[in-house]
Amino acid sequence: MAVIFYIAFFILCIILQLTVIPLFSIKGISPNLILILVISVSIQRGKFWGVIAGFSAGLVFDAFGTAFVGLSSFVNSISAFVAGFLLGEQLEQRFGVIVGLILVSLFIHDFLQVTILSIGTSIGFWATLFKYVVPQSFYTLIFMVIIHMVLPRGLWAPARKY
Repeated sequence: MAVIFYIAFFILCIILQLTVIPLFSIKGISPNLILILVISVSIQRGKFWGVIAGFSAGLVFDAFGTAFVGLSSFVNSISAFVAGFLLGEQLEQRFGVIVGLILVSLFIHDFLQVTILSIGTSIGFWATLFKYVVPQSFYTLIFMVIIHMVLPRGLWAPARKY
């Protein structure tokens, strides 16, 4: 039953990511709802299920022609593994520790994605880092914290039975 819930929620997030989230874009930077859900699954269910969720959601998202096919799958899987590895036993920690570790996972995702997409362009490393990676990581983190405030314990609560 939980699998059906997650599949439905991922489909909803992909639709929102492609239709509504571009309205929240600031200078080409927009939050990543799919990554928020992937990290949430990784925290709740473990890094194995997070990697599967990240790969699957990334592959479906790439099927809509948003980037290179497989790029979202790759970076979502790595980000899910990092989140599951860093936060697997940290749910009892303070809110700031959890948010900091999530920021590390978001930063790794955005760094890998933007770096791979900028191969062969004239954009320098530092410009890429401070113009795209850091703002997008913080913007996604802000959305994740807002969602957590609206749905307390909904994003990184221990796994529940549905």
